[in-house]
Amino acid sequence: MNTNGYTQAQQLLAESFQALRKVYDDYKADIRSASQPRGIGEALRGWLAGSRLTQADTRGMAFYDQVAEAVSGLEKALAACAEELADLRFHYAKEAAELMLVWHPDEQPRDIKWYLLAAESHLIPLLPYLKKEELADLRTRYLAATPRRLMFPNQRKLLDQMEQLLADAATIK
Repeated sequence: MNTNGYTQAQQLLAESFQALRKVYDDYKADIRSASQPRGIGEALRGWLAGSRLTQADTRGMAFYDQVAEAVSGLEKALAACAEELADLRFHYAKEAAELMLVWHPDEQPRDIKWYLLAAESHLIPLLPYLKKEELADLRTRYLAATPRRLMFPNQRKLLDQMEQLLADAATIK
């Protein structure tokens, strides 16, 4: 690959990852600024509303969809740069995993936590771009953070995919 093509591929990966990071940063900042009720009436509004969607739910659903879109863009960039930029490909896949997985769920406000946990499953298409050692480490840390018996179905699906990829890698070698 020539220098210009390498630079363009590098830029594509960086921009795709930054788009994903921006979705997460914007969501967390938006929720934090909106989560402080301005008075007793506003504080009770959600409680009295019953089953109607709250502003946090609306933002969370939009976040979930935005993560899917950003991951799709990153996955396309990773696939396009698969051979030429293998090391950068691994780097961005690992960074995406670190960004997307909820390592300390109890430290997150409840309104944010559920949508962050739901969005973890969007990591699945990026898993094949991790090195085997990184994937094994990620799986170990993920299980330590959230034991299988406490996982939601989408988290089990993510863990199952990690384990399948590791099993496939073991049979190839």
